Amino acid sequence: MKDSEILEILNRLKTQNDKRLSELVMNLINETQLLKQEAYQDNLTKVYNRKILSENPQYDVLVMCDLDNFKEINDQHGHKIGDEVLKDVSTELKLMIRSNDIICRYGGDEFTILFKDCTVENIINRLEDLGNKIKEFEANKGINLTLSFGLAERQDDKTLDEIINNADKALYESKNTGKNKITVFNTSKSKQKRKETNN
Repeated sequence: MKDSEILEILNRLKTQNDKRLSELVMNLINETQLLKQEAYQDNLTKVYNRKILSENPQYDVLVMCDLDNFKEINDQHGHKIGDEVLKDVSTELKLMIRSNDIICRYGGDEFTILFKDCTVENIINRLEDLGNKIKEFEANKGINLTLSFGLAERQDDKTLDEIINNADKALYESKNTGKNKITVFNTSKSKQKRKETNN
């Protein structure tokens, strides 16, 4: 049953002055919203999981973010510390985005960020700041961590999956050419342009 249908039932009940039944329906709506929130939330990082992408969210630029050498962090420090690093990164990502942007854990140590009303240049500056902050924060804890990014702009003739694929290609380019980089997928030239971060 859709939320709108439940609300319609609630409104009809209000006209019949059935207070108890109205309260029950209101509780049902609240529980449904909570279940939906839990279904779309990553348990570890408390950001969205990739299911949110099925809701076709609005965006102008899509970013794929990957933690460099994350397996080595797990191997050297253990999975508990690895989980803490993932939580640290997700916390900083949440602080970086605005209320109309969306961040989700795409899988493992990879995150997807959807930016609205933002230029690629502005996003690059924000990602550079994020990379520097994360590197310094984790270094203070004895962990060597850098981030790699791939960016792709929304195109009206492309599906979300195709844009994710473009951003993933750009991310692969960042990883394959030394890591700790930001790469923008360039559709007009059929190649990527890279920018090394200062972290």
